[in-house]
Amino acid sequence: MQDVASRACLAIHTVRSLSQEAASAALLEAEQLLRQQGISDVLVIQSDGGSDFTSHYFQETCLTLGASRHRCRVSEKAGMGILERLNRTLKWDFVFWHEVDTFEDLKKLDQPFKDWYNKQRIHSAINYQTPWQKLLEDVRRSYPVG
Repeated sequence: MQDVASRACLAIHTVRSLSQEAASAALLEAEQLLRQQGISDVLVIQSDGGSDFTSHYFQETCLTLGASRHRCRVSEKAGMGILERLNRTLKWDFVFWHEVDTFEDLKKLDQPFKDWYNKQRIHSAINYQTPWQKLLEDVRRSYPVG
């Protein structure tokens, strides 16, 4: 799951094939992380038309969270192109630089990738900040203290 405005990778689950359960687990993890940061906005879920996201199971997870779901296309502004770019970065700028011999090796890279992508890698699309800096800046602007 990704926050489009900040480009933050909120949750990642490496699985052998997509599934409604993995999609729902990633959504729940992302929602929990946002709440921990004090973000209480209603979630808008952007996804493609894959069966994992159109399944009754995933739709029920969205309803439970009070989230709305919007089907995106790659060419749509702030749409699937951003997620496709994240997938490319995961492969070319991270996974291919590590020794990965098994599926378990790959799964162990989930958290290190999120840390690197969110807290170390700067992004030109968000003013050469890290996604975490941008997300926290947005939180401070939206939810001022005092």
